[in-house]
Amino acid sequence: MDGDFLLARLEKRKMVETDKQRIDRNVKEIFDNIVVIFQTTRFIPFHKFLIQFIASLVVTIVFTATNLDESLLLKISIKDSVFYKVLLASFYTLPQALIFYFLFRKNIRIFFRKITKKHFTLSLTIAFASIVVAMFIAGLLVYGFSQTMTAHSEITTFSPSDIFTYIIQLLGEEILFFSAFFLSLKLFTKRKEPQYVLSVWISGLIACLVFGLAHLWTYDFNVIQCVIVIGLPSIIKIVLYLKTRNLWSTYLAHLFYDLMAIVITFSGKL
Repeated sequence: MDGDFLLARLEKRKMVETDKQRIDRNVKEIFDNIVVIFQTTRFIPFHKFLIQFIASLVVTIVFTATNLDESLLLKISIKDSVFYKVLLASFYTLPQALIFYFLFRKNIRIFFRKITKKHFTLSLTIAFASIVVAMFIAGLLVYGFSQTMTAHSEITTFSPSDIFTYIIQLLGEEILFFSAFFLSLKLFTKRKEPQYVLSVWISGLIACLVFGLAHLWTYDFNVIQCVIVIGLPSIIKIVLYLKTRNLWSTYLAHLFYDLMAIVITFSGKL
């Protein structure tokens, strides 16, 4: 009973707090999470992060830069069938997920937590903010600097059955992104005097760079587009992770982002 009373008072206090107080509360919460993430990363062996990053990078290069996956899967399934698309996405995500689980199964709660309604709402908000930022940067490059943007073939040829591909494949992309982030962060934890905020943001920028460059084959090696339009806006996912400490939240944000991009692309064709 006392617990319910205290929770009710806390909710009431949140309702009457000013915008400045709300901002201060969220900043403090994010900083506290930064410290927790930093200290947790410190106690996980370096070789685990290195193995995960190398494995994710190799799988990504094989998946995007070669036709090895298609050559193997075409022997057991018809191309463009739903079964084939699911297998193809699994070919990318499953090896990464299995290695991740094997390496971090004892620390799995550090990375993945139960998704809540608040996490879901935040993921949707971050996805919307990310696509607004990406569209602004793309527009600036095209109309301000006369850069050419390369279309994403999977988006322009999207069909309803492709949703299964996105659901599976984007989890693999999240593992790649955050394997780069945690590997970089682990290097910063070796300092005698930790610089929590700086370490996290530099690690986040490195993850964005890796994530952007991983799309080179998909966007015909348009480096500027991959780094600035795709990689840079992904820094918002770091904010989401710092807020929720839940990779399911960043995964949902990524899924919502891609679905919004599909809707925008097809709306422009109508």
